[in-house]
Amino acid sequence: MRFTRVALAVFMCAALLTASCQSSSSGSSGSSGGSGASSSWEAAISKETKGAKKVETETRTWYEAFVYSFCDSNGDRIGDLEGLRSQLEYIRWMGFNGIWLMPIHPSPSYHKYDVKDYYEIDPDYGTLEDFDRLMEKCEQLGISVILDLVLNHSSSEHPWFKGAIEDLKNGNTDSELVSYYFFEKRAPGGTWHEATGEWCYEGQFSPYMPDLNLENELLRKELEKVMQFWLEKGVKGFRLDAIKEFVSGNATKNIEILSWISSAAKSIRPDVYLVGENWDTTDTLYTYYKGIDSQFEYPFGTSSGHIAKALLQNNGQNAESFLGAMMHTQEKVGEYGGSGASDAPFFINHDNSRAAGFLRRDPDLIKTAWGMNLMMSGDAFVYYGEELGMSGSGKDENKRLAMQWSSDPDAVGMTSGPKDRETVEHGFPSASEQIGDETSIMRYVRNAALMREKYPAIALGTGEILPTSGDPVIGALRKTYGDSSVVLVYNLSAESHEVTPSGGESWGKLSDWLSATGVKATQSGDTLTLPPRTIAILK
Repeated sequence: MRFTRVALAVFMCAALLTASCQSSSSGSSGSSGGSGASSSWEAAISKETKGAKKVETETRTWYEAFVYSFCDSNGDRIGDLEGLRSQLEYIRWMGFNGIWLMPIHPSPSYHKYDVKDYYEIDPDYGTLEDFDRLMEKCEQLGISVILDLVLNHSSSEHPWFKGAIEDLKNGNTDSELVSYYFFEKRAPGGTWHEATGEWCYEGQFSPYMPDLNLENELLRKELEKVMQFWLEKGVKGFRLDAIKEFVSGNATKNIEILSWISSAAKSIRPDVYLVGENWDTTDTLYTYYKGIDSQFEYPFGTSSGHIAKALLQNNGQNAESFLGAMMHTQEKVGEYGGSGASDAPFFINHDNSRAAGFLRRDPDLIKTAWGMNLMMSGDAFVYYGEELGMSGSGKDENKRLAMQWSSDPDAVGMTSGPKDRETVEHGFPSASEQIGDETSIMRYVRNAALMREKYPAIALGTGEILPTSGDPVIGALRKTYGDSSVVLVYNLSAESHEVTPSGGESWGKLSDWLSATGVKATQSGDTLTLPPRTIAILK
């Protein structure tokens, strides 16, 4: 499987403008750690990015941001676009050159997956002018942006739906707006909800989220205008919500709808990036590549996926099976998607319990899990706060808590998070504390993300499992991209291991490593000594 991508110029910022979350119009200043404008937080990023040169990269490593909980600029304790803009240097310093924004459109809910207006910004988050300023700064820093595009349903407060209800009440059952949704004369029940005394409508997820009829040509033209509006504002593409529920239980129709979305988006922006949420761990997932170029790799994510299994079962003795699962994915993506397909590996997102909980709050396990995720091929994603080891499980609000910029909940920029959240104790320090600790989870995730830029074959290469000296604890994989290649050697166990290539083949020289414990990998001749929970990179 090959990944084709236009090379993008990426800039590491020459100096930190400000790491504090503050309003651009207030004239105030303060650090996210609450200790004033001159802080170790600002100094660390400024020192490490000063004089950084422009680099060319074809890889894309995405940071998923929930604006509501990320960073507040105006003191209302709700995150906003200005707050996000003030932390772009942090995001880029962390090695992320792309941002996925969860829904930012007007919505009656905190999560904003029930859209009232596809052309506006939710007032909690700011204005279209704020969005334009955000995009301008992203362009300066070499950060691409994709928006969450919710097409499966709208809000029940969207003018389309409200107009459809009025038409039904007036007996105009054949109106254009009525055709945008699914209405039937039947008793409400299950996923059907009462619209009028005579009519009901389908809403799979909620009565406040009526399903859209995406096979309707009139609606398609309206949604194409939506895509054009945001693509012309500079967004790179869209994350498509709930793609297997467009027509629930009918993969053929869903793939046709995805093909329409892809074709329409590419006609506006040929290099558009579309990634689908297809919550499926079976091979049916891969058939959707016939309609879309990229999907989240659910078989590897969450507490039951290949990453967690490889680390938690038999004390990390499953490196071989983990690599085998990666090769299965490579085969299936190539089979259904062809050369233009790009897998989207992720470990945790906003719908999942955060990794710290099911990984026993063990920093070595958490680090290694993210190393495994970021060494996978494709467009890798990291959910905000996971680079800190934040906690959160149970109800959705607990999984979307305030980004922990500081241990002081009243520090400048800190949000309150969702109103219906429960009290959650985080097991690891805040960002302002971790940034100065070279052994922190934050530093590990940063190193892994930057390696994707340093070695493009990691993200873009085609993999081939290499034989080792026979120990199933160890796994070795060569990735080849064009004329370059790297060999990744995994020790996922809690013990140190020595490993040599099988059959006398040389893997090259040890170039880099990701060590959860901080102990360095070493090489003597062709023999590698891998400390516990280590991924070595050889060239």
